[in-house]
Amino acid sequence: MAAKASLIVDAFNEMSTTALNIGDDDLILGLDYLLSLRDRANFPFISSNIYSAEYNKPIFEEYVIWNNNGFKVGIIGLAWSSGNYPESVIVQDPTISAKKVIAKIRNKVDLIIALTHMPLKVEAAFADSITGVDLFIGGHDGKRMIRPKLVNERGIYKAGNEGESLGIIELKLTDRRKNINEITAKLLNLRRVAINLSRLEESLRGKTREKIYEDNKQDAAKLEELKAKKLKISEEIRGYPNTASFSLLKLTHEYPSDEIIESFVNDYRSHFPIAAQEDEVEEELLFE
Repeated sequence: MAAKASLIVDAFNEMSTTALNIGDDDLILGLDYLLSLRDRANFPFISSNIYSAEYNKPIFEEYVIWNNNGFKVGIIGLAWSSGNYPESVIVQDPTISAKKVIAKIRNKVDLIIALTHMPLKVEAAFADSITGVDLFIGGHDGKRMIRPKLVNERGIYKAGNEGESLGIIELKLTDRRKNINEITAKLLNLRRVAINLSRLEESLRGKTREKIYEDNKQDAAKLEELKAKKLKISEEIRGYPNTASFSLLKLTHEYPSDEIIESFVNDYRSHFPIAAQEDEVEEELLFE
């Protein structure tokens, strides 16, 4: 189990994860081990309602503010309080904690997304109890929802578990206040994609490019056109050897002035006056 948890963190590092919400399942191996994983992660672990039993303070960041294309998105994390937690943590009521953190960031952000770790029924009741969150992305129960569950016209989205699906949510906003005008969401079954890619790879094994395209006349014609262009370019550049060369000249006053070189030097000095002053000092030393 520890190896799997470590692999998940490594994978999330590779995916440039913005934030990870912590729930009871993440604490199965204990708080100390989870904190060691956090130290390895290049993304924040967040939770707005998981507190240290010893200090009665949040263990993880309560929220993050994600700057994306000029929009500031607040991301908060809530876990359900009825999960199986170690004695080292206290789980505050998610509704109370959510209201507190929303009040902290509402005027700092354009949108708020709640990452939740709750069964769907619990999450629906939680969503109904708060305002200020624009959409909910849930975990814990492994549900794979083709369509979101709407609570007060706000959607709860779940994409399954163990990386079986990729959830994509697109928001269309009406104005600078970022009021949401339209939300579209879809799930990509990654296992099915992997199976289809394997089948495609098997069907193409050993075939030439021409053989692959023989049943598609349009693509085959395009391929021939590209090959012809490549051949023409090759013929045009054939016979033009690389004639570039350079010579090292000793810098002395014996060489006559060159107008072109002087114009380059003067242009350089006009754009980089400090560097030009350094060059003049070096030049004086060189010609002493």
